[in-house]
Amino acid sequence: MSKRIQFVMGDNRVFEHKQCFSILEPPVIDRFTVPAKKQGDRVSIPCVVSSGDLPINITWKKDGSPIPPALGVIMQVGSF
Repeated sequence: MSKRIQFVMGDNRVFEHKQCFSILEPPVIDRFTVPAKKQGDRVSIPCVVSSGDLPINITWKKDGSPIPPALGVIMQVGSF
């Protein structure tokens, strides 16, 4: 989308400027569930973003905080 903007100076000089806008579509994350497992079990939790403008950055957290590396959690990031 673009829009023309005019600036009129005090001495009646007119300046035009064309401004372009990008409309951002928020990401839509498909519904997912975390399976019930006992401590130590492996689990796979797919997070699928089905639509939305790029770039999209996802951060996984545990109890509201970043997942500490000491937990040994492996996250795989893919794009298509």
